[in-house]
Amino acid sequence: MDPSTGVAIRLEATQVHAVAAFLRALNALENLRSASEFLRAAEFGDSEATARVALLRRARFDVEDAREVLSGGGIHPGVARRLKDIERKLDVAIFTEDEDLRSEIIFEAIENLRVARDAILAL
Repeated sequence: MDPSTGVAIRLEATQVHAVAAFLRALNALENLRSASEFLRAAEFGDSEATARVALLRRARFDVEDAREVLSGGGIHPGVARRLKDIERKLDVAIFTEDEDLRSEIIFEAIENLRVARDAILAL
């Protein structure tokens, strides 16, 4: 720590931006992990529609949060667009009465979240 300023770490503006982007990516990855867990629970867990819908709502919230975190930092715009598509499909799964359609959307969403995660990690 610099005793004259009380600053422990001195970063240039570009370094601050890089650290912020890293933290946003890390936050988005955690949201995607959480959403995937909720979707897997909805896919293989309780067969009651009400319980599945509750899990889908939680997954959708995490996907939306991940998209907002990425968009807010202006990072991974392609991933953010993919996440918006996933949100739209999850909305369909939440409101449909068709359990087969719901299951199909859950399966696709899990795969699309994996692709989104891999895209964040690749850069």
